[in-house]
Parts: sequence; C-alpha cells; structure tokens
Amino acid sequence: MAYYNKIGLLILNNDQTKFLVCEPGEKYLEKSVTQYLMPGGQFTENSEKECLIAEIKEELNCEVDLKSFEFIGEYIDAAAAAGTRCIDSAL
Repeated sequence: MAYYNKIGLLILNNDQTKFLVCEPGEKYLEKSVTQYLMPGGQFTENSEKECLIAEIKEELNCEVDLKSFEFIGEYIDAAAAAGTRCIDSAL
C-alpha cells in the first residue's frame, strides 16, 4: 500500500459545530473523487507551517494567521483518490 504524509487545515466555526470542506478540483475529478475534502495537501515544504501556508494559498487563495493555529491531532485513513493508498494527516 502506498503511503502519503499530508497536512490539512481544519477550520471550525465559533461553536465548533461546522467545519470547512472543499469541492474536489479537476485533478481529483479525473480520479473519480466526488467527496468533499479538507484544504491541505502533501507535505513538501521545509516545515508544516510553510507547507500549510502554501497549500491554503494554492487551494483557497487566501493568507493564514499562524498565531491562530493549534495542532489538533493526526489521523491515518484510506486516500480519497484510491483505497489502495493510505494517508497520514496532521491537522
């Protein structure tokens, strides 16, 4: 099984009852991914913060406030694009 190290941004509303998800872009639609995705991506930068800043800029075209970030946890699951791939995501 292929293994990917990813980072994601979990954005919650004030009472933590809703969170932000994104519609899959063209590269995912070509792979038949139809479920919503959290913003983020594959870990490629020097640090987790640098990677997250780059991914959010690319996917949402906005800046992020690093002072408001809080590490929530990590999870491992099957990748959305292929059930034969596993992702390890830091939130």
